Amino acid sequence: MQTEQIHFRLFHMPCCGQLLCWVNPRLPAHCPECGKLVLTRLKSGEYTRINDLTALLKFKEDGEKK
Repeated sequence: MQTEQIHFRLFHMPCCGQLLCWVNPRLPAHCPECGKLVLTRLKSGEYTRINDLTALLKFKEDGEKK
């Protein structure tokens, strides 16, 4: 089992209300649901519902049993 510390964010998209789980260090430029440009609005932090700098991602390596 591998464990990696990640920056987890949950956004409430300003355009269509979609909840978006995000682990990429870069902010999304466009909404994956409706395609509208959201980068400048997300930068304000107003639409960030959860911001966890110490979240852990756990995953199994190839060939590892369940």
